[in-house]
Amino acid sequence: MEDDFVYFRSVEGRAVPRFGTDVFIGCVKTKDGFVFSNEPVAVPKSEERRYRREYNNAVRRGDLVSSPGLDAQAADGAEQ
Repeated sequence: MEDDFVYFRSVEGRAVPRFGTDVFIGCVKTKDGFVFSNEPVAVPKSEERRYRREYNNAVRRGDLVSSPGLDAQAADGAEQ
């Protein structure tokens, strides 16, 4: 079965919005700044297609990590 998601992980110190929303990928904004998580975040493929240029630019700049390895890591976490 094909996964309907693309997985991204934030890079510490580099807050990237989930394009088209008011939330961030892998971090939360607090009054004192951002708190980052190392967990992969599932983004629906339809959303990734709509904002492909923005996500590709964030990955190219080193602000996000995206890879097939994150897909498997997230799937393993879901089974636990």
